[in-house]
Amino acid sequence: MSLKSHFWLVAAQIVTVDDKSQEHRFSMNVLLNTKADAVARKDLAKAQEAALQRFAPTFEQLKGHTLKDVFLLSISNLGLQSQVQFHAGFSDAGEGAAANQVN
Repeated sequence: MSLKSHFWLVAAQIVTVDDKSQEHRFSMNVLLNTKADAVARKDLAKAQEAALQRFAPTFEQLKGHTLKDVFLLSISNLGLQSQVQFHAGFSDAGEGAAANQVN
């Protein structure tokens, strides 16, 4: 029997500023996984860090940009499930599945 945990879908937005002081916004989703049925402050920090890690390859290609902020726009509860249940039907389910998943 697989252990179950709570899955959350986090919509994040990263803001950069270019060398002409223009803001640029980049949106993405991050998957958060918690033991508790609530999202704690440490989980928010993990979600922000995961968004930054996911954004890193894009940021490296942006010349003259400075990171300004990371916003968590929404957090949706996807339910209490095992890893197998959540990733059912996807061929990468046994490989740590989503690269943007934070445990």
